[in-house]
Amino acid sequence: MNTATLNSFRDYVTLKLHFNSEGFNWTDGAGKKIGVNALQKRKDRAFFDRLNQKHPDTEDRREYLISGFLHNPNLWIGEFLEKEIVNFHRKRLVRLKSIEHLFTSEAESIHDYMLETKTSIRDLLKLTDGDRPAIIAERSKILGGVSDETLALIDKGFNFTKQDTRNPLWAQERLKLRKYRWFLSVPRDTMLYHFNLLASGPSSQS
Repeated sequence: MNTATLNSFRDYVTLKLHFNSEGFNWTDGAGKKIGVNALQKRKDRAFFDRLNQKHPDTEDRREYLISGFLHNPNLWIGEFLEKEIVNFHRKRLVRLKSIEHLFTSEAESIHDYMLETKTSIRDLLKLTDGDRPAIIAERSKILGGVSDETLALIDKGFNFTKQDTRNPLWAQERLKLRKYRWFLSVPRDTMLYHFNLLASGPSSQS
């Protein structure tokens, strides 16, 4: 059992826990206490070797695992190399390569939508009847749509995923966004400018 395969297993276990647990946040080295014996006991251990062969670079492999758990937080290791996950990962990488531009463009579109509808950012982010935020229900109405990347970055500034909900689907989605923001960043000045832009939109009438 080589070290690279063991590290693949460690990343899989800890990233899966990250995306499924409110109380655990992934950090580099989080899985160091996971030993070889834990991997050897698994009947599916060969898949970790295949994953490592496909993605030998540590950072590349971690990004691939993140994509898999964003697609399905309960994804089994044997499903990671399926075509659907590969395609999802490729599309996510395209967005990540221009993350600052993506965030800027979508934040400006949200601001324009707020002006058109005379809606404040508070109105867009608060839950509708305890269900889900209006920005989720209306994201397709905003010019160009709103990506998960932008929603997760907005959550860094407004923390809207903290609200309690009775909607089990939104409960799962909000956890995904909260956990995804852990791995996203744009320059601080860019984030603050657009957070202030959104906060300065039309005043809430509620």
